[in-house]
Amino acid sequence: MRSLSTLLLLTITSLGFGQDWALINPAYRYNYSDDGTDTISNQIRVMEVDTLGVDSVLYTLNRIAFMCDTCPASLGGLCDGCFMWVDQPQFLRGSALHTPGRWTLTDPDTLVLLVPPVLGQNWVADPTGTVTATVVALEEDIYLGELDSIATITTSAGDTLVLSRSFGLVRMVRSDGTIYAGIGVEGPELGELFPDITDWFNYQPGDVLEYLHFLNGPNNGGTYTLYFWKTKDIFEERIDGESGYTITSTRGHVSPGNPSWEALPPQTIIHTLENGIWNTPLNQFFEHIDLDLYPSRISELQNTGTYFIPRLMRDNDGLLILTTDSIDHPIGALNAISYPSQNISELWPLNGERELLRCKENIGIILQGHTSNFEFSYSSELIGAVIQGDTIGTLTPDEVYFNTLSVSTYSVQRSFRILNTLCDTELMVITDPDVQLEWTIIDLNGRRVSTGMLAHTFNQVEVGSLATGTYVFMASSAQGQWSQRFVVAR
Repeated sequence: MRSLSTLLLLTITSLGFGQDWALINPAYRYNYSDDGTDTISNQIRVMEVDTLGVDSVLYTLNRIAFMCDTCPASLGGLCDGCFMWVDQPQFLRGSALHTPGRWTLTDPDTLVLLVPPVLGQNWVADPTGTVTATVVALEEDIYLGELDSIATITTSAGDTLVLSRSFGLVRMVRSDGTIYAGIGVEGPELGELFPDITDWFNYQPGDVLEYLHFLNGPNNGGTYTLYFWKTKDIFEERIDGESGYTITSTRGHVSPGNPSWEALPPQTIIHTLENGIWNTPLNQFFEHIDLDLYPSRISELQNTGTYFIPRLMRDNDGLLILTTDSIDHPIGALNAISYPSQNISELWPLNGERELLRCKENIGIILQGHTSNFEFSYSSELIGAVIQGDTIGTLTPDEVYFNTLSVSTYSVQRSFRILNTLCDTELMVITDPDVQLEWTIIDLNGRRVSTGMLAHTFNQVEVGSLATGTYVFMASSAQGQWSQRFVVAR
């Protein structure tokens, strides 16, 4: 038993205490909570890596912005009175310089950490010589489900840092009592992870989304007019690729009528998730959504030139909701002449105008829109859904959108058929006798690439100018709109 204990001690010493502890791994993203819950309040990640020498590397860390209602002036280049601080370092500071046996954290102040930690070791921890640091504990413990070496360091300035040999900073207790506790590490995929975009938008055939849309604003007569309508998307075919997926839906569209809702012909809609960007023609206002975010990062809202600060919260079901501070803050959103830039001095508040975006984990967009005191305002709000068999809210029956026909009946009743869905230069398209159809070819990003008219029973459609790939052939008449996929291969 004594020999086993000695061997175990030697193994722990050699594995845990004999290596250079990596405070920052550029391949990892470190998630922290500042309120004792499992909600991510901060994420530390490396934005730039500079090799300064053979054994010297400088890591530039991500920066944040935050509201400050009590501040008399703003920091970070914005106007006085905006009550917002931008381009600010987080609690681990703005950069980390790694040299043999040493980590130097800088911006706005400097803190030096010596590694590997040795119990009882004491050193000067800042350039002025006024702050010292001491290793007060060194032990084996479980962190994020993994057995690891854990060191506790205190400073004479009143801060406490708990370090992990494998996963960086475990906990920081600031002199003011603020606690940042590590709750997850992305890379090794441990603990609480910031949702990937597929965690927000991961639709499957059979899923359903129903939205209520409204638009109001001034008309030529100087009065305001309100329009509202509903759409219902029933997802159908999904094609997965290396960088995302494409999924089509049949969309019904109804508007108020007398005495009931009036339906328009259904449409085939193409949605894509590619390289971290979700593109969906939810309405005519917003399509592009980029959720490569971290908490408190200044982010652009859906290619609109408007910027916001994302927040994460949990609903009663424990699901994450992404929202923006600009919804609730009196200064509204922030606009920009050009972005990104060396600084963010070109941002200014848009009083009276706000862009909204709220997404819910596993569901997608639950609210989006734009409010204005003097221009058009619009919004789209989720009122019902079916996600992987689970019904959310109350859905309008299909009959309201698609008359008495089901979606599958509509797809079967299309007035054309492509004979050669795998083609080179020409599509052979058959239509019903005495039927003329306007046709459009779109790519999987929803871009229109060709148009024309089907005027005969047998039609030859030229596609020789198209690049190889998958396309959608859409044809419409007064009776409806239909679509069919085809592939150009050479």
